[in-house]
Amino acid sequence: MHLRHRCRSLWFYAWLALGLLACGSSDAKSPAAQREKPLHLRFVSGADTNGGTALHVLVRKTTKIDYPRQDYDDVAKSLLLESDPATLEWLVVSPNRVHDVAVKRPSDAQVGVYFLFSEPGARWRHLVEDDSVEYVQFQVGRDQIRETLVRAPAASAPASTGKSRR
Repeated sequence: MHLRHRCRSLWFYAWLALGLLACGSSDAKSPAAQREKPLHLRFVSGADTNGGTALHVLVRKTTKIDYPRQDYDDVAKSLLLESDPATLEWLVVSPNRVHDVAVKRPSDAQVGVYFLFSEPGARWRHLVEDDSVEYVQFQVGRDQIRETLVRAPAASAPASTGKSRR
């Protein structure tokens, strides 16, 4: 009788433990769950953006290996393609405006943001390589990105950087 009672108690506690594990939540999120969240991009342009004319911006999927190899002409040519599978979003940024866009993160790549200035400066692109980043704001200047603001959910304050990956 005692053995049967102990077995029942053991089964009861095993099911209870499994139930608690199933209901419990974890603060750590899987990379797949992080990628399901959209990436919010904001483009703040000044009066001198692209010499005062409209600026084409491409948001494309890329990899850490391919990103440094992509030159301006190759990215600009992708605008001519009727259907480019790497393009996540394409927009035109007008001077003195704020443009917001949310893009779905690719499951197998990072996000590259390419600014197709008429006369590009050194900072004409930016790689969002961290999957935890939820928001990126770009200050767009005459011929390059002037400042980039990146915000991840765990950060207590947004990190501002004057550098963009080229």
